[in-house]
Amino acid sequence: LAQVGQRARDADAMFVVDGTQSIGALPFDQQAIGADAVICAGYKWLLGPYSTGCAYFGARFDDGVPLEENWITRAGSENFGALVDYVEDYQPGAVRYDVGEKSNFALLPMLVAALDQIVAWDPTEVQAYCRALIKDLVAEAPDLGFMIEDDGWRGSHLFGLRAPPARDLDRVYRMLQEANVFVSRRGPALRIAPNIYNDEQDISALRQVLRDAI
Repeated sequence: LAQVGQRARDADAMFVVDGTQSIGALPFDQQAIGADAVICAGYKWLLGPYSTGCAYFGARFDDGVPLEENWITRAGSENFGALVDYVEDYQPGAVRYDVGEKSNFALLPMLVAALDQIVAWDPTEVQAYCRALIKDLVAEAPDLGFMIEDDGWRGSHLFGLRAPPARDLDRVYRMLQEANVFVSRRGPALRIAPNIYNDEQDISALRQVLRDAI
């Protein structure tokens, strides 16, 4: 990403990162990457509720026009006594991009608690835990008839076990469901997404079903 960011700057192009599938479980250094914007859904690896998300907007977006126009993002909206004095200006910084009805007293405290927990766990530690957890699975995958991306090109928290065309992946998927091993099907691959609530027994159960399916 750092290299992509540098190339984007060389071309005077905006560099926007969708971190939904990684941020929270994989270290992300915005200072090194230098993205103009980073967008992340709250319900994935940030462990927050649906309908929430987080975003960082750099200086290139300071004067941008938001997708959603609402009163609370306008300058002076904290002064409820003057809400009828409509203004065109937005609140400073990235507040202009806030969703409407952002004062959600149920969802936002849940998201804040989730973010505090992520910070306490540390994404570096989450990634290290997942890497250790799947080590034997990764080593055994070729013997089980699956292709897996090299370590340098994937995360340990989210990866695919790709089956060759001759493999009956529907049968494998049914066997996993019957064994209460929950993964996702993505085309010719099984999508594996371990997190810190998984343990060695979970991975062993997955490996056993894949052995039985040979």
